[in-house]
Amino acid sequence: LDIAAAGPPPAAARSRPAAAQAPPPLPLADVCLPNYLRLAVPDRAGVLAELGRAFAQQGVSIASVLQTPRPESARDQPPAAELIITTHAGPDGAMDRVLAALAQSQSVLEIGVRLRIEDRPHPDITPDTATTETAAQP
Repeated sequence: LDIAAAGPPPAAARSRPAAAQAPPPLPLADVCLPNYLRLAVPDRAGVLAELGRAFAQQGVSIASVLQTPRPESARDQPPAAELIITTHAGPDGAMDRVLAALAQSQSVLEIGVRLRIEDRPHPDITPDTATTETAAQP
């Protein structure tokens, strides 16, 4: 109590000026990251076009698509495929809207995985050291 009544705190104990404080974090919907998706879809013509429209309507750019046959669980089911889609960086909120549209689509049997890709460079590797290290390797 004596310290509190003695006057203002020493300069080191005062909070940093507003300019030196870190900015507040962005809402997740505004964070721009690439995404990885794994979907099960019917193996038929037009599925990729329909899915592409869902991405385009939200302004989410597809970076790559890999399609593989999905093992059939029953003989009476139509053929299915697994799609692995990666996107370019885009707002998380837009990706959420894409997923909501895909969940309503007749062309999506299952949304398996959605991962945000946080691609930060390794702190020990800079463009200069990466070029030097790569050139030095046999």
